Amino acid sequence: AYRDSKRALMLWTSVRAQNLAFKGSTWCHVATPGMVDSQLGRHMVSRWLFPLTKPLRALLLRSAAEGALGVVAAGLVPKATESFGLYYDGEEKLENLVLQRMGDKAFANVVVKW
Repeated sequence: AYRDSKRALMLWTSVRAQNLAFKGSTWCHVATPGMVDSQLGRHMVSRWLFPLTKPLRALLLRSAAEGALGVVAAGLVPKATESFGLYYDGEEKLENLVLQRMGDKAFANVVVKW
C-alpha cells in the first residue's frame, strides 16, 4: 500500500507541477523526509521489544526533526523557482518527475482526475 500511494503522489505531482508552472507563479516539488524514527513501528513488534530497538533506530533512522528539516531545506533550495516537478531529499535532487515519469503520463492524468 505504501509503494502504491507514494507512486500515486509522485504521478499526481508530476502532472500538477506542470499545470501550475504553466499557469504562473506556483512551483510544485516533492520532498521526502527519509526514513524517520516514528511510532509507526511499534505495531510491528511486541510491546516489550519496541523500546529495546531504540539504539538501533537511533543509528539507522533520522529523528522526526531531521526529517522535517530535510523537507524545509528542499523548499528553500535557491533555484526551486527555476524548475518544477522535482523530487528532493533535503537539498539533493533525486529525480525530475516530469521528465523521468513521462511514460506514466496517461496513468498520471487518470490519477489526477480521480
